[in-house]
Amino acid sequence: MLFAGLYSDGRYIGQLALVNCSKARAWDEKERGELAEVAGLIASEAKTLEALDDANRRAEYYRDVDPLTGLFTYNMFKELAQKALDQGVARRVLVASDIKGFKYINSAIGYTQGDNILRMFADMVVQSSGPEVINARANGDVFVTLGVYEDRADFQEKLLLSNENFARLQNQIYDGINIRVRSGVYFLDPDCREIDLAVDRANLARKSVDYILKSTVVLYKDAPFSIKLRENEMINRMEYALMHGEFQVYYQPKIYLKDGSVAGAEALVRWVREDGRVIPPDEFIPLFEKNGFITKIDLFVLGSVCRWLKEREERGEPLFKISVNLSGADVRDDQLVSYIAEQVEAFGISPEYLEFELTETAFLSDTEQIFSVLKRLQDMGFTTSIDDFGSGYSIMNMVAEIPTDIIKMDCAFVQNCGKTDRGREFLGQLVLLVRKMGFVALCEGIETQDHLNMVKKMGCELGQGYYFSRPVPRPEFEEWLKKQRFHPGEICDMIEVNHRGKQEG
Repeated sequence: MLFAGLYSDGRYIGQLALVNCSKARAWDEKERGELAEVAGLIASEAKTLEALDDANRRAEYYRDVDPLTGLFTYNMFKELAQKALDQGVARRVLVASDIKGFKYINSAIGYTQGDNILRMFADMVVQSSGPEVINARANGDVFVTLGVYEDRADFQEKLLLSNENFARLQNQIYDGINIRVRSGVYFLDPDCREIDLAVDRANLARKSVDYILKSTVVLYKDAPFSIKLRENEMINRMEYALMHGEFQVYYQPKIYLKDGSVAGAEALVRWVREDGRVIPPDEFIPLFEKNGFITKIDLFVLGSVCRWLKEREERGEPLFKISVNLSGADVRDDQLVSYIAEQVEAFGISPEYLEFELTETAFLSDTEQIFSVLKRLQDMGFTTSIDDFGSGYSIMNMVAEIPTDIIKMDCAFVQNCGKTDRGREFLGQLVLLVRKMGFVALCEGIETQDHLNMVKKMGCELGQGYYFSRPVPRPEFEEWLKKQRFHPGEICDMIEVNHRGKQEG
């Protein structure tokens, strides 16, 4: 057996053996030299293979890890983050951050110092991250983080503090440059299951920092770009939502304050998507008022109310007045009263059980048309009311002439005026004035026993608010009604009495 050592850069890596299995023999110098030459070739090849293997390992490592910062690459981030979202999105948050004007900073202080800033920024991202966090350098100076949160406000405050501290430190180190960190935050919605969508929304918020100068942190829901995006999503879905039952009617009671009995209820629309996500009314109602879809929604609510009243009548259950909201866009439609009459007649509902509410702000334009619609509704036997009275646009100069029956004081009166003696005096005089003018006074926003005691003392006839019940779906409202007392004619009786007083005065 003949042996030859294998060496790479003077380092022993193995040996080569030549064996004659037929018989023992002696090896001459020529054979020894040839074996050594073969061993050298093998060692050289092994060195090449070792270098190649090392290069492959490095390439594989840097495929997943950014060589400058040590954070994950964006592709690796997406892979890991998507797996995390597949397990659930509850309390997940996506943050996208960058350094504003970083190209200018590179030019001003050089790329070497710019790289140092990026490394320190990456360290800050890691140090400010909580548990179960995936960090990555997406590209250039943009970093993304998928994490979890306990409290949204606390998370936002800590992120803002980290950004400010980093900027302050860098501006002290590098004189003459102004470093500002921008962060966009997206608290994941239940229906957001794609990491690409989450990153897009966080980036939209990040780019909005320049438009919202008060902070270096912007939430996706507050970003101008995201508002437009959400509006487009709602517009694209509104017809489908109406056809597939996503719009639901909730009910909130109106209480006769004299004895706490149920005097009526207000029907309110809510948008509950098929996936369970609730879209707040203050998002979709203003949008639908602008594009005209609100009329379809209001007529849908009216139809739902009429159907329920008919069902109660057929079951022999007590009926009471239910109010339906009308928007300014509704009353500008010349066919509105005809649409209402058709729906009510189709279900055979007496007009005495229906009330139509119009917000004070609707009187901003086309007052003559609004007066005409309200008068026609009254002539047909319906009750009319002015909602959110005193919320902003004052109609005090025309209120005496408005063909309405009930004035609903905006909830801000109860919740704010009740805090001071002067405020209580103002609200009390307003209630007195409304009643003297022949209208029924209703105070919204009653949430506490003190609120209730205050408005009762002022002589307010009707009340509405969370103290009695929040707006709830019909099944829940029906259960609530089973425990209540009814005075179905009370509102009508009050209207008649007040109107007689108005005529006599």
